[in-house]
Amino acid sequence: MNERYPTVAILGCGKAAEGKEGWAIGRVHGEAWVDRFPAVRLHAVDIIPENLAAFGDRFGISQECLHGSEDSLYESVTPDVISICTWPDLHAPMLCRGIAEGVRGVVCEKPMGLSPREVAEMIKRSEEAGVKVSVAHQRRHNPLVQEVKRLISEKRLGEIVTIECRVSDNWDMLSWTSYWFDLVNCFFDGPPLSLLAGMDHVGERRYRQAVESQSVVFAEYPGGHQGIFITGPDNPSSCPIFVRGDRGVAFVSESSPIRILTDEGLEEIPLDEKGSGAVGQYGQLFAELVQSLEGGPVSLCDVSNTADATLMCYAAHEAARTGRMVTWPIEFEYAPLEVLQNPPKSPYRHLRACLYADGHENEGRIVLQGAVDVLADLVHPEVKVIDARSNPLTRSDLEDIDVLCLFHYEKEAAPETREALRDWIEVGKPVLMLHSSIGAYPDWDDFQRWCGLVWEWGVSDHPYQSTNLQMTEAGHGLFSFEEAWVPEDEIYTRLKKVSDVEPLLTSLVDGESVTRSWINKDFPNIVGFDPGHTDAIWRLPLVEECLGGLIAYLDKRM
Repeated sequence: MNERYPTVAILGCGKAAEGKEGWAIGRVHGEAWVDRFPAVRLHAVDIIPENLAAFGDRFGISQECLHGSEDSLYESVTPDVISICTWPDLHAPMLCRGIAEGVRGVVCEKPMGLSPREVAEMIKRSEEAGVKVSVAHQRRHNPLVQEVKRLISEKRLGEIVTIECRVSDNWDMLSWTSYWFDLVNCFFDGPPLSLLAGMDHVGERRYRQAVESQSVVFAEYPGGHQGIFITGPDNPSSCPIFVRGDRGVAFVSESSPIRILTDEGLEEIPLDEKGSGAVGQYGQLFAELVQSLEGGPVSLCDVSNTADATLMCYAAHEAARTGRMVTWPIEFEYAPLEVLQNPPKSPYRHLRACLYADGHENEGRIVLQGAVDVLADLVHPEVKVIDARSNPLTRSDLEDIDVLCLFHYEKEAAPETREALRDWIEVGKPVLMLHSSIGAYPDWDDFQRWCGLVWEWGVSDHPYQSTNLQMTEAGHGLFSFEEAWVPEDEIYTRLKKVSDVEPLLTSLVDGESVTRSWINKDFPNIVGFDPGHTDAIWRLPLVEECLGGLIAYLDKRM
């Protein structure tokens, strides 16, 4: 292959569109290939005809070099290099297909793969075939980056302790911060020893991959160096990178000179505009890749240098998911956020629940949201919620309902509520008495008998403390634990026993054994559960497991 005339296929032309998923990186690749190699023979692949045609018009590509599929491309030509510019779920299959078809070089956009296993497989396939792969961490070629690396190596700031990098505008690690991971790896000549991380995860997806909403990552590097990466929230400074040493600090931004503050004062290093833009940086990446295909040195963006940036995203996700430090090299193969976004499905999703609840001292709220969320995880997610303060419970409310959950302490029951509850309970339909419900309707004797254990106004108490839940013999088969610690919240003590109950879970409070969950022996279609009343308690995995065990018991009785 003549270095000046490579044959290159751009896989994924994209289109200019608004939003975070609209930037057409394929066009940047095309511009950089043409800028660096004016006689490059470009082919393009895109499944959307209008995107393909627009790309062809932009770069003057003949019709026979525009392909609606990979099959069409490889039937026509075997490119020297493919530039993979698609969304991440296509990176691995396109790389493997290209290797099988005989390409010699691959440029892969970041993140490299959808999991550590996928990244490892991509590296293995390329090494076995002798194919050169570069990951699009083109910022390594920014003159600004090279200047920062020189400052560090020359100890202009003293011994480097910490590099802090920020990404704002609600971005995520895989989509953006992997750039900064890669640059800090470049500055410190390799990957970190370990990572710690915290994140806000709400199930968001971007480019069809699971992403976090905001995050903080701490990375420990050899020699005592450290990296701190903050992603998502607005940056109060216009500077995205701070390099701190024991003798000074550097403020680094792509839009202004590097500012160095030491005991000697403030110094500014002007930007070298040549090659600082995206096209210039990509062009340098492409040139080094082409040179390596002809026996030249390993590219600065070779996969051996840059794959770690993608793996650091997954390491940070795993550290946040588990609450544990992750050491290098990582040993897991899955994508941790996919684990979070694909939890085990409850076998009771066919059950529909009605939650009759009140605000429970929370202004402007109908129910404890934590209780709604845990029920939605266990049964059909469309939980019917009725405000007990402003609405009676009616027979029509219970149509197409399988489980009735009560979570309120209203003093008076409307006639409609009495009729609906009596019709439901006395034919043996399932009821979950949750926390405060055993304090409701104190003058309604039937309701007291249905509860089994009730709050006796003026006698019962609710200390606020942490406790251990102890499983009784009757609880075996419903819960997986023998003993479990529960954080501070209300615990009902000195309850009045109205019906015979079978304790399932108990706690020891001030030397007294307190029943926390039970089956009403006189009404075995009714179970009680008293974990506490705050949202935080209801969001504990332990509470979800307990509630799941009770629903399993009720389901067997239906």
